[in-house]
Amino acid sequence: MKKRQEIQQQISDLNMQLRQHQIEQRRAERSEKQQTKDSSMDDILGGTNAKTDSKSAGLSQASMTAMISADTSIKQANAVRRQTAQSFCRIRQ
Repeated sequence: MKKRQEIQQQISDLNMQLRQHQIEQRRAERSEKQQTKDSSMDDILGGTNAKTDSKSAGLSQASMTAMISADTSIKQANAVRRQTAQSFCRIRQ
């Protein structure tokens, strides 16, 4: 009877170790996924995470260039829209 209890205790201990190991594995996977997600966001933003680089000014050179290009494109589109509107007004007169 005592031998059976010892074996059941060992089984219980091994099951507990297995659960702990599974929990650790899940934590490691979540951590890895989060790091991958963070690094992909850094790639999208074109710089390092602000938490890791406190000297970061915010946007990378490529991001800033893209924003300036987008602003220029919007201004050009607005200028074309104004010219088109003026042309239609002249046609109507």
